[in-house]
Amino acid sequence: MDVPVNPGIEALYLEDFQVGNRYRSPAITVTERQIISYALDYDPQAFHIDVEAGRAHPFGQVFASGLHTLALSFRLFAESRVLAACAHAGMGMDKLRWRKPVMPGDTLHLELEVLSARPSDSRAGLGILVLRHDTVNQDAALVLTLECTHMIKRRPPG
Repeated sequence: MDVPVNPGIEALYLEDFQVGNRYRSPAITVTERQIISYALDYDPQAFHIDVEAGRAHPFGQVFASGLHTLALSFRLFAESRVLAACAHAGMGMDKLRWRKPVMPGDTLHLELEVLSARPSDSRAGLGILVLRHDTVNQDAALVLTLECTHMIKRRPPG
């Protein structure tokens, strides 16, 4: 299983993030049961919940809802622990793209890259961090990309 690349990753604050820094999450494997269960609750389209309908689809099998892929990506983000010490609030997502379907048996991990990091103009003690989130499968293929803006804590004094 993959682990984050930085020792001490759980003690990062705004001042520790530099443009170009990269981080990697642990990996998870997605099962057909998880795909169908998620879709039954949140995206009950036939090709996500019915094996026969999945076979008739051009992808040839049941595949994860895009919303499920996004949720899995955020689980991987949380498991990366990159913002464990400094998370304050999410501010938004931009450039969300589904690049490749997630199939049963795919093993996914998240690669993060710092696009910008700056102190907040209006909130002392906080900063704005923009990360590129790339969700990657076992074949090194991108399945989802997005840019996410995070409000994070600055390093406490002392």
